[in-house]
Amino acid sequence: MKAKSFAASALAAVFLLSATPVWAASGNAASTSVYAKAEVSKASKKKAKKNVLSAEAAEEMVKNKLEELTEIVPQLTDYRIDSIRESVEKDVNGNKITVLVALLFDQDYLIAHLKLNAETGEVIIFDHNSESPNTDKPLQGREAVERAEHYLDFFLKDRASQFEYSKQYTYVLTGYPEEELPGKPFTLVTFTPKEKSENQPIKSANVLLDANGELHRYLVDIFPDFDEED
Repeated sequence: MKAKSFAASALAAVFLLSATPVWAASGNAASTSVYAKAEVSKASKKKAKKNVLSAEAAEEMVKNKLEELTEIVPQLTDYRIDSIRESVEKDVNGNKITVLVALLFDQDYLIAHLKLNAETGEVIIFDHNSESPNTDKPLQGREAVERAEHYLDFFLKDRASQFEYSKQYTYVLTGYPEEELPGKPFTLVTFTPKEKSENQPIKSANVLLDANGELHRYLVDIFPDFDEED
């Protein structure tokens, strides 16, 4: 995935500390209103008959992953799970993959988006719409790479060593009021597999950081481009 197109998608996406996470509180049990029936992408071209996971199993997987993510985004404990949706898609190698998509809200505002591999629980996408600093000094160069590597290690663990730095791209959201504040710079750092193989479903791993090095998006690109779909 090209850096500019990824940055554009990050901009287009609508996108946390209590003793008990909001999503773990009693009374927030899984229900049909939270866990939607399976959907199928164009890539699969077949109608899904039922969800792969039960509502309880799906919610448990999402909550367990959120618990892990609080290590790097503590504020997640303040958010509620608005919905969990199951979807059947295809990876870049043409293999079917079932994913769980969870949306988290802070009161009435969509604040985070989580996409998991429903079989392994691995994170495919994590978006977090937190505050970012207004500054003329974006995170760049080796400092940006090292910070992104920290998150890469968190998400991919031992598999992170299979990836190498590829490139980085910085863009700026204009300050408001524009004449009074500098913009909000974001740096996208992309890693690619050291070795190409048909068994490697990840085309790239992408980390979006603000000027303070805080994570705003993590994405592993495992899906075919639109023009590659059947």
